[in-house]
Amino acid sequence: MADLSKRPVFSRFDSATGEMTHTEATDAEWDQMKADDKAREEARAAEDAAELQRIADADSAKAKFIEMGLTEDEIAALGLV
Repeated sequence: MADLSKRPVFSRFDSATGEMTHTEATDAEWDQMKADDKAREEARAAEDAAELQRIADADSAKAKFIEMGLTEDEIAALGLV
């Protein structure tokens, strides 16, 4: 995650002139950067939640197999959890 507490400054080097220029991000660029960062955070949170749900589902399935009388080795042999 980028530090978006301050407006970023872009450095550009012109190889033809040898000049380095520094310009702040425009309002539109800065707003887009913040929106992109928020979208990345939301996507990461959704991926984390999906992974936690997958783990919970696997644990639940394993518990149900055990309740049906399967051993840990039999459950592992199924390759489902």
